[in-house]
Amino acid sequence: MKQFDFKNNMKNYIVLIMYLFVGFSVTTAQTYSSDTDEDTELSNQELIQKNILQYANLSDFGIKTQKNLRNETIEGNSVFITQIGELNAAAINVKSEASEIKLVQDGDQNFAGLDYVVKTVITEIQQKGNRNTVFDIINNEFADISLDLEQQGNDLNFQRLGSNSLTESLQFVQTQASPSLIIRSKTYGNPDN
Repeated sequence: MKQFDFKNNMKNYIVLIMYLFVGFSVTTAQTYSSDTDEDTELSNQELIQKNILQYANLSDFGIKTQKNLRNETIEGNSVFITQIGELNAAAINVKSEASEIKLVQDGDQNFAGLDYVVKTVITEIQQKGNRNTVFDIINNEFADISLDLEQQGNDLNFQRLGSNSLTESLQFVQTQASPSLIIRSKTYGNPDN
């Protein structure tokens, strides 16, 4: 009768278990997907059409996006600036068929920005506090842009850069609860890019 060799059999069991673990992890890690970046990448317009990103998503954050009807009736170009406090700044450059821009800065060291090349623009900004920034550049000569922003508090920031059909009209109040809000909708001459 053959004697049981515990030491050699134990080595065989350990080697077998190691092969099972390594083999199982290699086979599960080798999943193949035929999807390419071209298949899964969607343009902003396709996302809107598929209702993946809806207007309601922005309203969850307190941002309203209804189109401002005044863009259709506005005539002429006007800028109104009221600054109360020290070291406030505003550098507003607008190239449009019609515009109405109102900026009220009540506090110290507030900065506005704004640099529009659009069809029409209506902007009303109120900064109540210190060291608040806006910075809103949209470069789309076919866009009707609207911004109604009230910043209540200190060290608040907002940036937009471009726009599309979702972000061409924004209305919101910014407080310490949302100190920084950045919207970077790409625009290259087409409002739905």
